[in-house]
Amino acid sequence: MGGNESVEVTAGIWGFLVLFGLALACWFLFRSMNAHLRKMTFQQREQVPENTRTAGARSEESPVTPEDDDPIGSARH
Repeated sequence: MGGNESVEVTAGIWGFLVLFGLALACWFLFRSMNAHLRKMTFQQREQVPENTRTAGARSEESPVTPEDDDPIGSARH
């Protein structure tokens, strides 16, 4: 346990490759997530005019019930 041991322990090339692989995987995941979120917001923008048209038509035909107005369906429980 004593003596003149000068051993330096580093992560080396394998540590660098693992870290680089994780960073690369995260970059691809974040890029994919951003693409999916952009697609969702685009679809929501398209649905807004449809929802306003159907809500206007529904209010003329019949009143809105609490079940129709509840987005998560808690009124049905």
